[in-house]
Amino acid sequence: MSTHTLTATAESSTIPGWTRIRQSFDGTHCQDGLAAKTIESLNQSGIVVKSGWSVAITVGSRGIANLPELTRAVVDWCKSQGAEPFLVPSMGTHGGATPQGQREMIEGLGVTEESAGCPIRSGMEVVELPTNGLKCRVLHDAIAAKADGVIVLNRVKPHTQVGTANFYRTQRFQSGLFKMIVIGLGNNEQAIDLHAGNYPRRMNELMPAVARQKIALSTDGSGLCNILGGVAVVENGYEQTMIVEAIKASEIETREPELLAVACAHMPRLVSNKLDVLLLDQTGKNISGTGMDTNIVGRVLFPAWDQSLSEPTDPVIKAIGIHRLAAASHGNGGGMGLADIVSNKFVEAVDLKLTWKHLISANWVAGGKLPVCAGNDAEVYLACVRAAGVLDLSTCRACRIVSTLEVTEAWVSPALLAELEPLPNIEVLQSNLSAFDHHGDLLPFNGQHQPTQPHQPRSPKRLKTLAQEM
Repeated sequence: MSTHTLTATAESSTIPGWTRIRQSFDGTHCQDGLAAKTIESLNQSGIVVKSGWSVAITVGSRGIANLPELTRAVVDWCKSQGAEPFLVPSMGTHGGATPQGQREMIEGLGVTEESAGCPIRSGMEVVELPTNGLKCRVLHDAIAAKADGVIVLNRVKPHTQVGTANFYRTQRFQSGLFKMIVIGLGNNEQAIDLHAGNYPRRMNELMPAVARQKIALSTDGSGLCNILGGVAVVENGYEQTMIVEAIKASEIETREPELLAVACAHMPRLVSNKLDVLLLDQTGKNISGTGMDTNIVGRVLFPAWDQSLSEPTDPVIKAIGIHRLAAASHGNGGGMGLADIVSNKFVEAVDLKLTWKHLISANWVAGGKLPVCAGNDAEVYLACVRAAGVLDLSTCRACRIVSTLEVTEAWVSPALLAELEPLPNIEVLQSNLSAFDHHGDLLPFNGQHQPTQPHQPRSPKRLKTLAQEM
């Protein structure tokens, strides 16, 4: 137990000890030889790469498991065909929508010229392709367009906004190869186009159509586009690589929805779908496009003016608190509006100008609303408890996780532990833990993980200056 004071109310509270637990999921995954499996799949895919060709390989901004190894395997396969591969950072508006910012993002994920064994060529210029009557432009990265071919690499999973809406749960294309072809390779301009208007509906209708058009222009002999195929990755509930599969361009439309169904069936979940408080050690663009995965937390913040887009009803979390912004997010606080309470260290790490640019481009201004800043980490928890309407801390059903990418292990309060401990998939790891030190700062999650510190702390004065610059 530890005692802390919530400054806003001058109330001192004794926080009961936490218990660290582990939940189990289906652990099927590629245990060994991931590079060899990737190369074997490319050999069997029907993707054709000729000797002497230059081949652009996409790398996005998400925390995909084994991303450096997967990227290197695709590079090595291209080289084995006699080609000259290079990487193109492909992430729409991320990285501040600048070539250097996007390069820094993939390097922060461990993908460098040294790790990949080939050059990185980053740019934001696009070329415009024939639309075939579509109600939006069809854009293609200008650097990738100069290559003889493009291989897209991406994880297939439910989208954090399109996939979360009850109306869109049956959509066949969410986050995956189609999205990489369109948003990743369309850069900031294509992202702005497809995030305009009623964003979820527009994305749902036009993203697959643009992907089909780019694939058609890549396979009809016109030479107007150059998508050769893709490498799709599916992860299990432990965020481990479960499937890696190369697919030639003409077969992506058929195969991707099948892989999405597998991904949905293996999605991780919180330890409970009803919580008073959820504490996140960190959020960020490297974790999810929305800072935290909306499929995990059950919040999306759809525009209020479209009543057909209802918020998810599972899970139900009364209050969400964030302790830190991940360094690899490079100051992008997009998605902080999903939370109720944040720490002062989180606020100091946010680059308002960069966040503003991303969220306006993405047409998700609600995701940029600054939550209440409670002060230190202990106050974040106590403020969340108050916001959740809990009068007695001993009855609070609270859960702490590292991020929405890491939900296998969790810290739970005594009240929540009493409900979970009898379940067969729950294992108790440590008991009677203190989450905060005597200063109110967050203690390590498991003795090894230390919450990521802000990469560039910003003073309140600097935040004010950035707001004025906007």
